[in-house]
Amino acid sequence: MHVEIMMGNTVNVYDIEHTICDIIRDRKNQDPKKFSRVWNLYLGNQNKNIWKLRRYAVISGISIYWRLFIISKDSIVNKLRIIAGELSVCFNDVLSQFIYYI
Repeated sequence: MHVEIMMGNTVNVYDIEHTICDIIRDRKNQDPKKFSRVWNLYLGNQNKNIWKLRRYAVISGISIYWRLFIISKDSIVNKLRIIAGELSVCFNDVLSQFIYYI
């Protein structure tokens, strides 16, 4: 979709699912903590459309990553909490490193 801004220029505007896919595709260049925060905000959003996200992910060639985040999220989070406890480190640090390296 295109929107004209106040200065008269036209810019592309994307929905949240398209933006999330862009972030996942470029996750290696993202701050892991910000990536984690954006992802969790999306998952907590009542207006999220997982099927649209899946469709964009398949088109973008990142379907493996979105499945990892959606399908396995709870079991992965629980395992990361255990690891954080065993290492006596902050859970968010462990999560950020996990997201960065996958």
